[in-house]
Amino acid sequence: MIKCSFNICTLYRDINRYQNLVINIKNAGFNKSRIFGLDNTRNCFDCYSAIRKFLSDSQSDFTIICHDDVSFEKLNQKMLIKQITDYLTRFPRAAVFGIAGRDSRIIGGQGHFIGSHGEEKWGFDLTRDILSLDECFLIVKNGLNIMVGEGLEGYHFYGTDLCLQARKMGYSSHVIDFPIRHESSGTIKEDFFYAKKNYEKYLNKNADKLFIPTTCTLLYSGNNIFLRAFSDAFSIIILEQSNHKDLLCAEKCIRENWQTISHQLIFQFTHTVIKIYYVLTTYYIKLKVRIKYLIKRIQSDFIWWKKNWIKHIFCFNFNL
Repeated sequence: MIKCSFNICTLYRDINRYQNLVINIKNAGFNKSRIFGLDNTRNCFDCYSAIRKFLSDSQSDFTIICHDDVSFEKLNQKMLIKQITDYLTRFPRAAVFGIAGRDSRIIGGQGHFIGSHGEEKWGFDLTRDILSLDECFLIVKNGLNIMVGEGLEGYHFYGTDLCLQARKMGYSSHVIDFPIRHESSGTIKEDFFYAKKNYEKYLNKNADKLFIPTTCTLLYSGNNIFLRAFSDAFSIIILEQSNHKDLLCAEKCIRENWQTISHQLIFQFTHTVIKIYYVLTTYYIKLKVRIKYLIKRIQSDFIWWKKNWIKHIFCFNFNL
């Protein structure tokens, strides 16, 4: 028989909202003494540092990490235990669970929940591995040493990172049918895209996937500037489909990112042309250097083009 005791953990700033969450959790049949909240009114924690503390201190079989604005509606602890035991029976290596997430398909998600636009039924496909989970409600199996990555901080992508860390250790992540209510749709503004860039840099060194879809964006772990622009463009499509409240702000941030990308492209191209022209006119035309030296002076530019254009543009890997 699978043992299922829970620690329920949240990071909060509004004491009234936290107290409402505690009442809601207790009414759903969970042990009140197993509810742990971190008061973050003084910004002592971010989500990653809070999760490290939650998972390190947890003495239960599972740790639930949730936002302070979720409610269980007509759900209860017995229904959650049934979902988890059913999945563990079918997938013994299951380690991380959520109520919404994305697999390797860049279109469409999995899950069932009640959000700011009402009930959402995205469906389930148990044949596909989940690559990311929505952060509003996460469940981590204890005793497996699963932890968010070192050096990460902030308030975004920890659901994706828990899936990544579990996958690297040989465990799997899953979306369960436990339709909680989440009162907000999250905030996607400047800090979100700053966090996206930072996490993509982390993925570049630590991930085994080129693209990782999430419920609100598309992460790209490569170096190709065109594929990076594609991931940003697709993020807009995802937000449009969900009618997200921060769509206009997201579009503004992505336009600014595209301007940076275009400047990088123009700079690299112009830099290469100027250097080749300089070498040809200064050395080759005046016959002060041999052909081999000319090639040596410009080979670094050809290496850049080969690495950033040929390698990626003609060798797509969408991990479908």
